[in-house]
Amino acid sequence: MSQKEIRIIYKTKSFGIFEQFLINTGMQKIVFIMVFWAISGLLQENLAQNNSQKLLPFTTKSTQKLRGHWLYHKGDDINWANPALKDDHWQQIDPRLWLDSLKKGTFEAIGWFRLHLEVPEELRGQTIAFVMYQRGASEIYLNGKLVHRYGVVSVDGFQEQKYNPFGEPIKFTLEHESHQLLAIRYSSSNAIWLHKYFKRWARTAGFHAYIAPMNRSIKKAFENQVLNIIISSGILIGLGLLHLLIFLYYPAQKAHLYYSLATITLSVVIFLDHLHYHTHSVDNIIWLNIISFVLYIFIPIFFLQFLYTTFYEKPPRQLIFFIGIGITCLLSILNSWAIPLAAILQALVGLEAIRCVIRATIKKKKGAKILLFGTLGLILFSPVRAVLFSVVPALQGNNSQQVVDLFGNLGVLSVTITVSIYLAHDFTSVSKTLLKKLAEIKELSAKNLEQEKEKQEILQQQKEKLEEEVKKRTEEIQSQKEEITQQAEELKSINDQLKKANVLIKKDRDEKVKIYLQEATEATGKLQQIQETLAQRGPEITQKLLINEINTAGELSIIQEKVRNEFPSFTNEIDKALANKKITKAIWQVGYCLKFGRSPSEISKILPLSNRTVSVYGSKLRKMGVLEAVKKYSSTE
Repeated sequence: MSQKEIRIIYKTKSFGIFEQFLINTGMQKIVFIMVFWAISGLLQENLAQNNSQKLLPFTTKSTQKLRGHWLYHKGDDINWANPALKDDHWQQIDPRLWLDSLKKGTFEAIGWFRLHLEVPEELRGQTIAFVMYQRGASEIYLNGKLVHRYGVVSVDGFQEQKYNPFGEPIKFTLEHESHQLLAIRYSSSNAIWLHKYFKRWARTAGFHAYIAPMNRSIKKAFENQVLNIIISSGILIGLGLLHLLIFLYYPAQKAHLYYSLATITLSVVIFLDHLHYHTHSVDNIIWLNIISFVLYIFIPIFFLQFLYTTFYEKPPRQLIFFIGIGITCLLSILNSWAIPLAAILQALVGLEAIRCVIRATIKKKKGAKILLFGTLGLILFSPVRAVLFSVVPALQGNNSQQVVDLFGNLGVLSVTITVSIYLAHDFTSVSKTLLKKLAEIKELSAKNLEQEKEKQEILQQQKEKLEEEVKKRTEEIQSQKEEITQQAEELKSINDQLKKANVLIKKDRDEKVKIYLQEATEATGKLQQIQETLAQRGPEITQKLLINEINTAGELSIIQEKVRNEFPSFTNEIDKALANKKITKAIWQVGYCLKFGRSPSEISKILPLSNRTVSVYGSKLRKMGVLEAVKKYSSTE
């Protein structure tokens, strides 16, 4: 193409002329290739930017979650901490490792995560706080240098030491470059196994992390939350124990029992939640969550039973419906819909509680208005807390968290305090009623004393008549006593005979039990030997061993059965010797074979013993007086 043609193209204002020129000169393919390269470059540049996270100055945002595009590679290679490593072929992944949606085989016990950071000038060279929550063990590398270890990373479950720091900050110093690399070597050796058996309770295997200014007390809000939890739990368990003692003092008031169970259970749930954030053992957190969920199901049931006991003569039928939902939650504890179902149970119980209290208020039940205010407080304060925390961003900071928690605590305390006031008022009313009843009882007691005197006079007259009747009856009983004594002596002699027979039967049974136990022990040993042979030498040799054992056992069984039928006295003697451990099982088997008439050479083919050993065993039995005459069976028997 000449310079003149190019100038003509740039000077023209008609796109049609330019297009016609491209068609005529065959340049459309070249333009398409150039446009494709340009778009590819833009996409690669955009991808490179997406694979990194741009940090903000702490003056703009103090606590920053590292939520950029983490790059992941399964396996283990210390060179993967090198910032110069090309990781454009690594997989983008959410480091939380949600096992429910994670493709099978993506994470297998250990892997590396890399996050490219774009550091603003204000943070370069600064010492910052790094906060992490994890389900395994990790090593933190910044620009290729090891910064910190959480636990011990290993694919071996015995060597790995999982550790969840739960936001305990560590410090590291950023370098002065604008582009820096955060690499994490991470392991959770039993994560797949835990997810297989515990389902949603072990659905995450990874981590999430934050950065924050080091000069800020990161744990302050956390410690305040712990303090609030301990105070709330202490108040609830104190009230629960108080009402439990009142119930033990006065069991007729069962409302105290159900209320104490509800408050104590709630306090345990709050305390377990406190332990959840203080237990660094990752696997134990699963059990804490499961126990907390189970107890969480019982709280609304206990509270509802408290209301029914207070305002109904007997619990209405809908209680069975709520208990059924609770049982369904417990049975489906490993399913993903267990928690939504539990939330539905809580909502339904809340509505039922309001209905129950409003009904009692309309019927002017004593104390119903007090409980109505408490129940409405719980229903109102809890949603307000949730709305404030989720809708108002300003209240999501650490300092404003106390304001949010205040609404939740007010919801719980509104119920506990109003219920306690009601029960205290009810208990006071009952006490006053009892005092009135006590005064009435005293008056009745005075009247009863007068009536008692009259009864004593009547009884005295009847007593004389009864004495005469008793005297006659005594004479009759005396005669019957002699007959009973004679019958008792006869029964005693019969009983003595039965005891002797029982001793003989028990002795014979104990000897047989000992033999059976020895046979069971030997069978267990042979089964273990067969399992070891199968594992070490294969199925063919194991099959031969089994056939040999079956033939030997069958032939011995036939010999023992015939000898027992033919020589019962011999059988008793040799079984007794085995039961008392005077002889071994092998000598016992040889004795049966010899009594059956088998020669030592024939016995050595049945039992794994030599001819000499069989002869020695036979001599021992003869010396003991167990083995005497031997009957020779024919081969057809």
